[in-house]
Amino acid sequence: MNRLVVIDGLRGIGAISIALDHIFRYGPLPQAANPWLPDWMTTGMENGWMAVQWFFVMSGIGATFALQSRRCTLRDVPGQIGWRVLRLGPAYWLTVLATALLTLIAILGFNDGTLNETLPTFPQLAAHLTFTQDLLGHDCLTTGIWFIAIALQLEIAFVTLFAIATMMDAWLNRRVDRSRDGRTTTSNSGPMKSVDAALPPDAGELSVDVVAGLSEAAFCL
Repeated sequence: MNRLVVIDGLRGIGAISIALDHIFRYGPLPQAANPWLPDWMTTGMENGWMAVQWFFVMSGIGATFALQSRRCTLRDVPGQIGWRVLRLGPAYWLTVLATALLTLIAILGFNDGTLNETLPTFPQLAAHLTFTQDLLGHDCLTTGIWFIAIALQLEIAFVTLFAIATMMDAWLNRRVDRSRDGRTTTSNSGPMKSVDAALPPDAGELSVDVVAGLSEAAFCL
């Protein structure tokens, strides 16, 4: 798939906005920087969190362009999901494991009992490694990784719904083709004109458009 330069540019702007938001909200830097920053810049940094929703929308658009030229079926879903896990997983897993390890080192090295509550339990760690911490009700180990889990869950839902839409498209097109050929179906009472004739000529295309549209909307919620 060709890279979408506009989408990449918007993602870059979003990444900068989120980074500035984190700098503005966490650590000692804001107190030192705020006196030197103009009001318009601090206002922008305060609202940089809105770029998170921006990223969800961009992910939906990117996933749509990635699949639009393919006849993705349910048989292809595991491979599509596996590719997305391998794309997001390594850096995410490294961050989760590094956070758990550094927490343990801090507890043992500084002998600070107050940190014991932050040490992840095995179920919490397992949930993070399988991208399901929000679904299972676990707190995130570190700031920001909730986004990766939710983004992957939405992509799984999108790919699955897109595959269903593709199968609906093929099924409806076959029915429309049969109705055009003037075929009939039979019932217990004898020949009966096929209900396929009631379908519009572009019924198959509508199924993909509707389901893909609903899938894209999920990224905006």
